[in-house]
Amino acid sequence: MSLLTCPSPPSSTRLHPLLDAIRYPVAAGISWRAMPADFPGWGRVYALFPRWREGRRDANGTS
Repeated sequence: MSLLTCPSPPSSTRLHPLLDAIRYPVAAGISWRAMPADFPGWGRVYALFPRWREGRRDANGTS
């Protein structure tokens, strides 16, 4: 039995544009649906937001 782990499958969307898109509505003062077409679809970004927020909360040691 091998102790090597399998690498995760490649993502179809790079993470950096998604994180930029999460921060954009706050910085620009707009709603999720009003995001420019340069970013991934607002639905994908909005779906990732709770996971990102929880990760930040855990990293900061708050609950």
